[in-house]
Amino acid sequence: MFAASLLALALASTTAVSAAANALSVSTPTFKQRFVESHIVPEIIEALDPSVSFYAGYTAADGHARLLVPGANLTTGEALLPFEFSVEGLSNVTGLTSDTRFLIYLIDADAPSHSNPTARNLRYYLAGNYTLSGFDSTVLAGAQGLMINPASPQPFTPYSHPEPLPNSGVHRFVYGLYTQPAQFNSAGFDSAGMEAATQKWDVNPSVGNAARPGTRHRGTFFTIDTDAGDGQGFSDSTASTTGTTTTDSTTGSTTGSTTGSAAAGSPTNAAVGISVSLFYVAGFTALTSLVGLAALV
Repeated sequence: MFAASLLALALASTTAVSAAANALSVSTPTFKQRFVESHIVPEIIEALDPSVSFYAGYTAADGHARLLVPGANLTTGEALLPFEFSVEGLSNVTGLTSDTRFLIYLIDADAPSHSNPTARNLRYYLAGNYTLSGFDSTVLAGAQGLMINPASPQPFTPYSHPEPLPNSGVHRFVYGLYTQPAQFNSAGFDSAGMEAATQKWDVNPSVGNAARPGTRHRGTFFTIDTDAGDGQGFSDSTASTTGTTTTDSTTGSTTGSTTGSAAAGSPTNAAVGISVSLFYVAGFTALTSLVGLAALV
């Protein structure tokens, strides 16, 4: 089943991605800035100082493949498992080889609702054994794709399609990327005490644990505004270029009008300083708190 799912993702990346156009890089300082402006740092993650840009590729509501980087507004229908993950700026990192393995996760920072996040950091995905593919991203030239071996074990937390409750405010979904300790190349996360429970997952090291000093996050995030689109959110791929849509990630309120279709990179989320057609991911210290993960530096 897992191998079949990976095959489907591979096929999607060769068909839908041909429609992607004008995908632009996002600098690591901009990644950091957007996490701060969205209040994910320090509200959810203590700090973010990425050394690489981490992306995903997704199929937008307009049917086109798009680059997923921090701050995209998505509908629930667009929030499927990305058809690819990729990284840019590997020249900033030393010691990486084709055998280096990575961990990726996805959490909802605002579960079950933005105003009452009693299940905060609800984990939707956690998988290891990603490696550098040796091939460019199909969405962004110059970014290198990540791949996962079909023979790898099932993800510790198989991908669950984000479908937050209607009228529960703006949900910030955060992806994270970390290097994988060698001990997990042949052993599951449960060997380090990781529990299957997905609610209230701590993505910051707890006081007194064995977390490695200086741990840094890298990732991206997207939002789903459940107060819009009959609870399904709105899509940057169909956002207005003539009107303005303002979403406050603190209050979850949305104002403005929309007509027409937005070009990639048009700003529509002024309250949190986010550009449209941008998407997701961040941090990974829950495992750090358990085993002292080495972050991608």
